Order: sequence, then structure tokens, then C-alpha cells
Amino acid sequence: QITDKFSSQFLFTQLFKQLVVQSSMSFKGKAMHTWTSGMVKEWISALPVTENFTTSGKQKLIAAMDAYKETSNSSVTGEDIDDADTDDIQLLFPGTDKINAKRFAKLIQSYKQAGVDDNIGNGEEHEPGSIQSEPVFTLNVHGGKSQSCAIKSVSPSMMVADLKRLYLIEQGNEINANKYAKSKWAPGQAEKEKLTLYYNGEPLQNDKRLSDYGIVSPLCQIHVTYRVQGGSDDEKFGLHKEKELEYDSDDGDVFRKRRLRFKKYKNLLKRTNAADCIMGYTNVDNVDRAEMPCGCGIASYTMWRYMISIFEKDLKTAKIYCPTPRKICKGTDKQREWDWKLVFAVADLSQKEISKYSKVINNRASGCKSCPHCGAVSQRPDDLRIWRVRCAQCNKADWCWLCRRPWKGSSWGAICGNKNCKGDS
Repeated sequence: QITDKFSSQFLFTQLFKQLVVQSSMSFKGKAMHTWTSGMVKEWISALPVTENFTTSGKQKLIAAMDAYKETSNSSVTGEDIDDADTDDIQLLFPGTDKINAKRFAKLIQSYKQAGVDDNIGNGEEHEPGSIQSEPVFTLNVHGGKSQSCAIKSVSPSMMVADLKRLYLIEQGNEINANKYAKSKWAPGQAEKEKLTLYYNGEPLQNDKRLSDYGIVSPLCQIHVTYRVQGGSDDEKFGLHKEKELEYDSDDGDVFRKRRLRFKKYKNLLKRTNAADCIMGYTNVDNVDRAEMPCGCGIASYTMWRYMISIFEKDLKTAKIYCPTPRKICKGTDKQREWDWKLVFAVADLSQKEISKYSKVINNRASGCKSCPHCGAVSQRPDDLRIWRVRCAQCNKADWCWLCRRPWKGSSWGAICGNKNCKGDS
């Protein structure tokens, strides 16, 4: 066993080389990206033990590999870990905290830098596969400001009503959850007791399956909406207008390095030799590009900046199109309209960013707005003829539907009393 004091890069290099030279294990002499799941387990078991990488820690990683295979019906192979970073490790080894995931990612890179992964052999080896069953994943349902509920073991064939039931159970509302399970909603029952789930601005119907809406992966973000009711309270709350695109001062996502995660999204991203359709990057620039449905290529950071510019330039848009002029782009109109799941994957968005921007898209596409008090996505009933509303979720002070600021006008007037409100023009 070696301690941190002596676990320098040099010592690890010697240990790794010794490991390969003396080892009779199956991964010997083979490039990491060709390893099968069994080889990855053998390699983890044979790794040098340190204070921060103990025998029990290695056993937990192997157990996590089995857990990932059970939930995703996909084994962790050498191709998955070959270029893995901290986020990738946490995805592939469920239950691994960020600190240990970072350490393991560094061990992988140290092994490769030690010169023992010389890309020996090009043949791909695969484990004997079984019949692939339906994918199972965790789906995030967003109910309010910074409130996200992770629903586990979701499949594309799940009924929307069952998703609502699971969400209510997570919220501790088993009474209403049972009503969704048994379809016991009485005709004309109060709407505020019902949930409306939205995906990309479209309401989800109880008798439909998630696959009917294209909800087939964790990248899909679902939002809960609540119907507002007409307000009449004269309470005043000093709220500030919420900016849907405003960044937190400590948000490190704005400045972090972005890259195309071909292994994490191996069924979604495809590498291309086409030049970046905005910046013109080619293979000479050593910048990876992803192939879009229209045939154009784009780099991760380019997509990120393009996506942000679209949101900031047009405060109503809920769609994103290929920036290449139609006369030059070879794709059809349908191919030129990019799917948001693909855009999020190419732009390498974090879960926090996906939650934020999917909420923006949902609000714009559905005509909903976020409550300035609790952040719940709110829907204004068609038969409500006044702009003064109150959130049915938090039931706090009345606010103006048009400008989303506290109501300052008369009880039932058409003007909220806030400067530059649309209703005052």
C-alpha cells in the first residue's frame, strides 16, 4: 500500500507499467477503449491501493457497475471510461460522490499517460449480449423555483397518469396519487387538485404513453403547471421581476469548459468531419464537431453560445434552427429545426442548465408563466377575464399576469399600477 505522500505521477507510472508487464489478466496488451466490462472490473481490482483508493473503494466501484447495468440494460466498457470525466464517472458508477469520481477519473488518465495504453490492436471485443429490453431511466419533473423531483425507473412505455402518480407520491400526496392510479377524479372537481404536466410546451394527456411525446431519455425535462385564480387581495410584497435567463453569481457553468460527450450520449451524438457551421472549425483545429440532422457540423461551445444568443435575441422563441442559410444547408425544413434534446447534449448542459432552459422553452411554447413568489409554472384559464391573479400552488400575494410584478392597482381594475406594464399602454 502506498500513501499520498509518495503517490506522485512518477510512482503511479512505475506501478501501472509493472501492473501490465506482470499481469496475466485479460486486459493486458489491449487498448482501453476495446476493453469489455469484465476487463474493466479486472483492471479496477488490480489497481494500486492508496489511502484514498482503498480495497473497499474498488469493491464499491465494481458493485456500482453492476447497478448501472441493472438500471440501464447497458454494461460499462472500456469505451465508456476511456475519456471519462467526473460527471461521466458519476453517471456510470451510481452512488459515487464527486470527490471519489474525480479521483477515479484521474487514475484513468494516469494509467493512459503512463504509456501502457498504446492502442495495441484495433479489434473491438464485446460481451455476449442478451436481448435488449426497454430502456429505464430517471426523469426529472420540475415543480417550482429550484425544485426538481427525480422519478426513478421510468420507461418510454409508462403512462402519463402513472408518472403523475409517482410524482405525487414523491411529494407526500398519496391521497391524490391514488386518485390518479384509480382514475377517481369526479367530473367538475376543483382543477387545482389536478396536475398538468408539460413537455416542450405541450400538455401531456393521462391516457398517453411517454413515448408518444418522444420522452425516451433523461434529457427530457417535464414541468408541472398549476392554474392561477383571479385575485382580490391588497397585500403588497416587495418582489423583483424574475429574469428567466439570469445567472447566479456563483454559477460556474457559465465559464466551464464544454465538450462533446460521445460516450455519455452514444445513441444521440455522432462525430463529423464537416466544418463548424458558425466558427468554421475543422480537423486541423483539433475541435470535435457533432453532426446535426441537416448534415451540418457544430462544436460544443459554439452550440452553447448560439443557443444563448437565440434566447436573448428573441424573448418569445421556443425553437432553434440551423444557422446556415437555407440555400447552403442541404437539410430539409424539418431537419433544419433542431430537437432540444440534441441541442442540450451538444452544448454539454449541466442538469441545472437543462432544468433552467427547458422551463424557459416550456413557458414560451405553452403560454405559461412562472409565479414570482414560488416559481411554479402557472397557466391562466381561458375564462379568466382579469390580469390580477394568484398562484394556486403557494397562494401568496396577487400579481399581474402581464408583467409578473406585485399588483398595486385597485381591487378589480384592469391596470396593475406598475410602470411600463403592457396593460398600462
